[in-house]
Amino acid sequence: MQFELPQFIERESKIVGPLTFIQFVYVGVGVAASLFFYFTLPFFLALVLGILCIGSGSALAFVRVSGRSLPTVVLNLFSFSVGAKTYIWRREMRTLRVVRPTTFVQEKKAPVVTRVKSDGKGRIKNLALRVETR
Repeated sequence: MQFELPQFIERESKIVGPLTFIQFVYVGVGVAASLFFYFTLPFFLALVLGILCIGSGSALAFVRVSGRSLPTVVLNLFSFSVGAKTYIWRREMRTLRVVRPTTFVQEKKAPVVTRVKSDGKGRIKNLALRVETR
């Protein structure tokens, strides 16, 4: 009996067209904020704020830094900036156990000697001669 194994488990499913739910929320909040500014503020100010809102929503939805999403990078930056940065290394005090010493006897082995036949020329010179003659 064969079973089909699911692949790409870590990939988020596409809910709204080519967007995941989180991407849709980021873009939707940016567009909604820009529409709110359009109807409540003067045109030039609404245009500037609308471009900033849509741009930041799109950046949060689509920009990845070193394989991580932009909201994750921003949260890591914030937690690093606010968190404590003093790291103190304290040596762990351990009690030492005294173990009865043992003796090891190492056998002496005869040295291995290999003899190489030499015709007066080195291997590199011999190889160079072979390469040049071909």
